[in-house]
Amino acid sequence: MRHRLIEAATQVIRTRGLAVATSKEIAREANVAVGSIYNHFVDKTDLITAVMLEGLPTLDDALDQLRLRVGRGTVQGNLEELSQAAIMFFAQYLPLAGGLFTDAELHAAVRTKLITDRRDLSTVHDGVAYYLAQEQQISRINRNVDPTVAAAVLLGACSQYALLTHMSRPDALPEAARYATLTVFMILPALEPDIAGTC
Repeated sequence: MRHRLIEAATQVIRTRGLAVATSKEIAREANVAVGSIYNHFVDKTDLITAVMLEGLPTLDDALDQLRLRVGRGTVQGNLEELSQAAIMFFAQYLPLAGGLFTDAELHAAVRTKLITDRRDLSTVHDGVAYYLAQEQQISRINRNVDPTVAAAVLLGACSQYALLTHMSRPDALPEAARYATLTVFMILPALEPDIAGTC
């Protein structure tokens, strides 16, 4: 039942917005009595927090794969694959997370819980920065590059693409895989090692 309620809340928020995600609407979507929600969640804040923790996609698998590819394949290919996964992640994440900014109390509660459980967006950034730093250690990335900044540039471009897919006309952007390739191509010159190496 808990999972069913989380799925229902996720669907309501994604299709109709956080403001409409009342206990009554979530119960209706789940086809259960309103009181059933409180058998599993303390209040609406508890439920919405669960949506952000359990109902959202993660980049865990993509980041795990990225860590395993240090020194393998090419940096370009590895980052292109990660970028495609990041675009899909942000495309699902942004519509759900965006509504939190309209409710300061709920936003603060969810943010605190995400940080406590190490599920906030900094873990995504840290994962990419870690990969870049490891590649830097074996001279596959320029030693003068700041991995944290490079990670922010890459992920920023991916989140921007996801935002534009929700806020622009359908033909305004290239398809996601092409965009990922172009994004990595743009930052690759800065990553090129300053000594012999394969990027």
